[in-house]
Amino acid sequence: MSRIKEGDLFEVQLDNNKKGYFQFVALDQTQLNSEVIRVFKSRYDISDKVEFDMITSDEIQFYIHTTIKFGIKQNLWTKVGNVQLEEDFTLPYFRESGDYGDPSVKISKDWYVWQVNEEMIPVGSLNDEQKKYDIGYIGTIYQIPEIMNTGKTKYFYPSY
Repeated sequence: MSRIKEGDLFEVQLDNNKKGYFQFVALDQTQLNSEVIRVFKSRYDISDKVEFDMITSDEIQFYIHTTIKFGIKQNLWTKVGNVQLEEDFTLPYFRESGDYGDPSVKISKDWYVWQVNEEMIPVGSLNDEQKKYDIGYIGTIYQIPEIMNTGKTKYFYPSY
């Protein structure tokens, strides 16, 4: 298996004979040196030939941390090429709750925010801008297609 490089583009097989794409954008030392990907919003028929520039100019559905090589080994996605990140690309911000996984906590006041490779900052409750940040936990390889298919995951996460 070849080395994963910034800008690598991956095709994900989805439900209903559809496919979608994500791109590796960074390693995040703040979150266990995990790989950060950006998932593009558009879905295509499995037989469609899709140009890379069409994919990378698409709207971002979400950012998430994951382990790309495990997804390749499990045949959940395939590397299809490499597209250099835009010159003005900015590393994303994330949010994380200390109450993650505790279903008794419906609304958390124990939030942390950070930008990739920066220190986590405890903020308590989130402000309006921070509420827009993607959740920064490390998603399992099975969550990526799940979120791409449905827009959500089955894992519990408190509200804000």
